[in-house]
Amino acid sequence: MDEKQKQNYLDCGGVLCPFCGSSSISADEAVDVDGGVGTQSVSCGECMEEWTDVYKLFDVQPVPID
Repeated sequence: MDEKQKQNYLDCGGVLCPFCGSSSISADEAVDVDGGVGTQSVSCGECMEEWTDVYKLFDVQPVPID
């Protein structure tokens, strides 16, 4: 994946394959979290490419007390 493909994927919110532009992408249900960073395997049903989405903790909110 080149930088332009990566940026296009990030700009569209991760809903289109960065390789072929298809919306036929699927992700593993599990997100692996380690030290405030999460990773999730993603693949495209059209071009069969695979990649990893990376998430980073950016906010925390208190839980309201009933």
